[in-house]
Amino acid sequence: MAESVKMQFEVLYRAGTKTFPDQAADLSAALEGIGEVHQRWYEPTIRAGSPPALAQALEINRTVYGLLRRGVLSFQDAAAAVVLITKDFQASDAEAREAMQALGIKASDIETPPMAKPPTFGQATS
Repeated sequence: MAESVKMQFEVLYRAGTKTFPDQAADLSAALEGIGEVHQRWYEPTIRAGSPPALAQALEINRTVYGLLRRGVLSFQDAAAAVVLITKDFQASDAEAREAMQALGIKASDIETPPMAKPPTFGQATS
């Protein structure tokens, strides 16, 4: 078995089942915090007459939320795609199947872990 195939298989497997989902979870945690901050700031900003600095801070918060949400969705999509590539790799390549066995990975292990879809802006985050 070529060592490079083993390495490629392991990298794909880890990216789809661990690395990308973990990155999505990290961004999702930040996303939740940003959503909570926005909800805490919104009413006091309105009561204060929407001072330009506070209104701008809320708009920046909303923009960052949207960017992070896209990042979460992108990592989730990447995880799912890489898992499909990994499954196809092991199904169609004998060396990849050998690599999988050498790494102690079962075909049933090659699954995208459950990942919650991040809420759109304004939805409850808890």
